[in-house]
Amino acid sequence: MPSLETANLIIDVLNADGKVLNTQTILVTAGKGFGFIEMGAKKFIPGKFYLRARTNYMKNFKEDLSFLQAFHIVGENHEISSKEKQNDLQVLPEGGHLIQNIKNSLGVKLLDQYGNGLNFINGKLLNSEDEVIARFESNQFGLAKFSFTPRPKEDYQISVMTANGNIETKKITKVAPQGLNLITTNEDDSFLFSVSTNDTIQVQDKTYYTAIHQAGKVKHFAFQFPRGIQSVDIKWKKDSLYTGVNTFTVFDDSFHPIVERQVFNQEGIKRVNLKSNFLKKIGDSIQLELIADQKVKNSSISISVLPVKSISYESIHNILSAFYLKPYLKGTIENASYYFSKGNQQNIIEDIDLLMLTQGWSKYEWEHIYSYDIKKSFEREVGFELKGTVPNRNRNKEKSLYVISNETCLSEIIPIDESDQFSLKNTYILDSTAISFGLINEKNGSISKPAILANVYPLKNDDKHSDFLPTTKSPLLKKYKSIPTNFTEDPMAFALDTVQLTGLNKDGDKYKKDLEIINPDVVITEELEQKYRLIIDYIATQGFRVLKGGYGSLIIENKSPKNFIQSSQGLGAYPQIYFNGANLGSDIGPLKTLLTSEVQSIIVSTSGAGYGMNGFNGVIEITTKKGSGRKVSSKETFSDIITNNGFSKNRAFYAPKYNSYNSESFDLYGAIDWLVDLEINRNGKASFKILNTLQEK
Repeated sequence: MPSLETANLIIDVLNADGKVLNTQTILVTAGKGFGFIEMGAKKFIPGKFYLRARTNYMKNFKEDLSFLQAFHIVGENHEISSKEKQNDLQVLPEGGHLIQNIKNSLGVKLLDQYGNGLNFINGKLLNSEDEVIARFESNQFGLAKFSFTPRPKEDYQISVMTANGNIETKKITKVAPQGLNLITTNEDDSFLFSVSTNDTIQVQDKTYYTAIHQAGKVKHFAFQFPRGIQSVDIKWKKDSLYTGVNTFTVFDDSFHPIVERQVFNQEGIKRVNLKSNFLKKIGDSIQLELIADQKVKNSSISISVLPVKSISYESIHNILSAFYLKPYLKGTIENASYYFSKGNQQNIIEDIDLLMLTQGWSKYEWEHIYSYDIKKSFEREVGFELKGTVPNRNRNKEKSLYVISNETCLSEIIPIDESDQFSLKNTYILDSTAISFGLINEKNGSISKPAILANVYPLKNDDKHSDFLPTTKSPLLKKYKSIPTNFTEDPMAFALDTVQLTGLNKDGDKYKKDLEIINPDVVITEELEQKYRLIIDYIATQGFRVLKGGYGSLIIENKSPKNFIQSSQGLGAYPQIYFNGANLGSDIGPLKTLLTSEVQSIIVSTSGAGYGMNGFNGVIEITTKKGSGRKVSSKETFSDIITNNGFSKNRAFYAPKYNSYNSESFDLYGAIDWLVDLEINRNGKASFKILNTLQEK
C-alpha cells in the first residue's frame, strides 16, 4: 500500500561507480508522483547508469531499502565491454541448514555470467563413490530442488549438465551433526512446515517459537517437540496468511532465529486485465482504446508506446511483481512478471516456490532487528522547510514575514523569533523557483523590503556516493548496437511551446499581443466604474475566483483551467497577470486596492489563447490611465530568493521526430509516445492517440 506519511521521494541518477550525478525530489500523493530529470550530453555519456529511489526515513535502517534500476545510454560507435565470468552453481539448504541422519531439502540454482538463470539437465547428487543418490532437472530459470539424508563422514557433490553439454559441479559442505531443519509442502489450501531434529534428547522440554510475518505484520505461537518425536508439523491455511511473500521463522528459547523459509501466498491478489483495440485514424494519428475486464475505481496507468522490435526497454517486472516480490527478495528476479502471467498455473505455483526456496533467508537480518535501536533520527518528509534570518529589522514593529510564491500559490505569514530567525515547515516548494519575502510592520500593516538570508532544507545532494550497487550484468548488454548521429532530425534542438512576436503600437504606451484578436480590450467606461469599484471585482465576473486575505494578500484562480494535472494535484490555477506590460509574477497583492476608475483598459482571457504553455491558466492584462500615478512593483516591497531545493517540476513528454520511421535504429531504440497518467473511467475504459508511424501491426 502507498505510504500516506511520506510525500518526498528522492530520485538519484548514479554512474557505474556509484557517483550521484543528479538528484530530484518527486511529490508523491496516493502512491503516484511525476517528475523530470534532465540528462545533458556532457555528463551522461554512453555507458551504464542507475536510477535510485529512496526516502529520508529509510536512513534509519541498516539495510539499504532503496529501489535501484540499471539503465544504459548508447550512442554512435559505443561498445560495452563484458569480462567473461564462469557460471555460478549454488546449493541452498531449505531453512538454512543441512543436518545429518534426517531428511533434508535442498534448492539448486545455476547462474550464467550475467547473473541470469541457466537451465540444466541430468542433475545428480553423487557420494564419494560416485554413486547417484538423487536426480533432478531445472526449470527455465535454472532452479531445481531435491531431498536426501546426509550420512556422517560422507562427502557429497552436485553435478549438472547445461544445454550445450558443459558440466558444472559443486561440493556440499557444512553438514551439521545435530540441530533443526525445515521442509515445506505447498498444499492446495495450506502450507505445511515440518520442523525436524536428529537429537530428540537435546530438544526435550524446550520451547520454540514460530513467527510468520510480512512488512511489520506478524502471527506467532510457541511449540514443543513431543517426547521421542523427531518432527513437528505446523500447518497454516492460506486464507489466514498475508497475500504475497510470507516469511516463516523458528526461534529458540532465547529468541535466536534457527531456520527460516519464505513462501508465496496467491490468495487475495486482485488482477485487472486490459486489452487494447484500434478505434480509428485521425489525421497523422491513431486512436486506441483500453478496456478492462471489470469495473475499476480511481485507476490510472502509465503507458510507453514503442516499436514492436524495440530492445531499449525490456521490463523484468510488471506492477504485480514490483509490489509482491521485489521488496521482499534479495538480488535480481529474472522475468518476475512470469509469476503473475496466464500460463500453466500449476507450473507457475511450483516455479514461484522454487524462487522462494532458492532465495535463502529474507533481505532483513534478524541480528539487525534485535540489536539495532531505531531512534528515528530521520523523519518522514512531507514537503520542505524554508528557514533563514532577517537581520537589521525593527524588532518592536517588524515581527513577521509575508512569504509568497506565484509558482505554488504559497501565501503565508510567519513569525520572526527574538534571534531574528524564521521557519516554515512541511511546505510545498518547487526547485529553482522564486520565493518573495515582505517584512510586515505590525503598527500600520505596511510591507517593506527586508534584508534576508534564507535556504530550503534539506539541502540537495546530501548523499554523493552509493556503495550499494549490484554486481550482476544486464542481459541487454549483449544486444546493444551503435546509434547514428542523424537518428533524430536535430539532436541539439529543444521543443518550444510558443513563439510570440510583440511590437510597439504607434502610441508607444503599451504592448499588444495577438491575444487581442481573440479577446479585445475592454475599455473601462463610467458605467463599469460605478458597477465595479475595484478592478478585481470585475475580474471575479470573468471566470476567475478572487480571494482576499490579510496584509494585502490576494489570490486569483482560474475556475476552469486547462492544466488539469496541475489543478488536480492542488497546485492552483493561477493566471499570468500583466500590469502596463510587466508580468507581476507572485506579487499581485497591490491589485487588491486598484480602483476600476484608474484603469484605462483590461484584457481577460480564461483560455490563455496566444500565450502557449504560459497561458494554460489564463491571462489578464491591465493598462492604467495616463497620469494615474499607480505603480505595482514588488521590487520596492519584496526580497526574492531562487530556491536551492524543492520538488521537481514535471514536463510533458516530448516525442522526438526521427529522420526515418523505417530504419533499424528506430525499430530498436525509437520512442513513439509516453502517457504518464492515463485515467481509466469507472466503466474500465480509456482512449488515447499516438503518432501513426506506419509500423506493421
